[in-house]
Amino acid sequence: MRSSEKKTQTCGYGKYHRSFGIGDEMRTPLLDSMTVRTSIGSTPITTINIEDFFTSGSAVNITSAYNPPNMRTFVTIDGGVTYAIANIVYPNPHSGGPPITIQFVGIDGTALTETQSYMPEFVVAGYNASLLPIVSFSGVPTTQKQQFFDGYSTCLWYAAFLWEQFGRAGILGKSVVFPFVMNVPIVNAFWNGHYITFGRSALPAGNVLTGFDIVGHEITHGIIDAIGSNNYFGESGSINEAMCDIIGTTFEKYFDSKTGRSLFDWTIAEDPFGSPLRHFADPNIDSNSKNYYGNFWGDTSDPIDNGGIYTNIGCITYLFYLCVAGSSGVQTNDFGADFNIVGPLWPMNDFIKWVYYSYPNSLGADTYKPIKYEADFKEFVSTLVYNFPLFSTQFGVDKELLVTFKDVLDALEIKLVEYVPFDPKKFKNRSPYYVREVQRPETSVAYMPKKRVNIFSLVTQPSGGSYQPRKFPKFLSS
Repeated sequence: MRSSEKKTQTCGYGKYHRSFGIGDEMRTPLLDSMTVRTSIGSTPITTINIEDFFTSGSAVNITSAYNPPNMRTFVTIDGGVTYAIANIVYPNPHSGGPPITIQFVGIDGTALTETQSYMPEFVVAGYNASLLPIVSFSGVPTTQKQQFFDGYSTCLWYAAFLWEQFGRAGILGKSVVFPFVMNVPIVNAFWNGHYITFGRSALPAGNVLTGFDIVGHEITHGIIDAIGSNNYFGESGSINEAMCDIIGTTFEKYFDSKTGRSLFDWTIAEDPFGSPLRHFADPNIDSNSKNYYGNFWGDTSDPIDNGGIYTNIGCITYLFYLCVAGSSGVQTNDFGADFNIVGPLWPMNDFIKWVYYSYPNSLGADTYKPIKYEADFKEFVSTLVYNFPLFSTQFGVDKELLVTFKDVLDALEIKLVEYVPFDPKKFKNRSPYYVREVQRPETSVAYMPKKRVNIFSLVTQPSGGSYQPRKFPKFLSS
């Protein structure tokens, strides 16, 4: 998420990160090798169905450092000790298949060195050998333990968010252990291609980087990897980082809508650091560009910032902000042009669903034009515009929202490119991470070679009819 210098941002991916890719069978062998715990001592691991997430009597409230006064969560308690481990069971999207069970577990990484923190095979081996303990506390949790459980509990809430928003069973869509490693000696939080690692800040000293929007940001890196990814360099890398901020902050709004809290704000990472790392409403505060090739625009060939991925992230996050919140009156862009975005304004969850369905390995893979792996900003927004008619019809979205989106593009000086009509039966536009095999209910014709099996797909194929996407309430307006 960031290093000890405020404007040096590292975030995102660990040193040895690899995206999910063709021939990789979706990067699950390491997680598949993790020990599935059936009990802690004599107590079975707490297990709930995802549909019961908000009603289950198994939930407990744990005092929260970042989301006071407490967080509703699921843990396993044995002998008066509370452990950060629980199972969530999902319906199998394929008719007749067994339920999907994901075991969520918080691993205490305090004993790891910095080098070991970047070695997922080492961490998994340590957990399997019980050398790295499950996060736990007895009695009243210390502030640090509260921060540990904030990270763990937020991950469970993100699972509920994914299910309600996209009908998705975790990142992988399969039965697996999903770990979260806490309190490693790094001033950073990152996704390494397998799981999230949370370090601790230097100032304020020792705060574990498990703030709500940080957790949301980092898990979203896994989702972006799973549904198609963006090349982590230049403008495509900025899209990757921006979508993690956007979905992460939408997740924060989701939590508020379910709990009656007021955690949501238009900033990132303010909780553990005491001040925000990034501002949606004005990225220039962070010396980040908010106009395409405007002030603070970063060199997209500069290897120091992976081609300006952080410097230019604000152009996409500011786009999202204007679409959702408007411009609050007449503003002037970096090129001297006035603009005023008044609406209709986008519900946050509709915006992220629009983007989600446009990634090549998502539920929209059969019908939506896919976002290219190396898409620049113009190609990214043009793909969304191309897909909007289908999206608005499929989900009943106000067609005037496209007018607002185009007004924002004009304000930020992002030009559209023309696309030829998209034929989903042709693969030349698919990203190199498009490995999805889906059988359309009405034809049962596979769209990809059978050797490329998609374990992420959550397409429901009801017998005797075509797939009908789930529709969700518009709970996330600004």
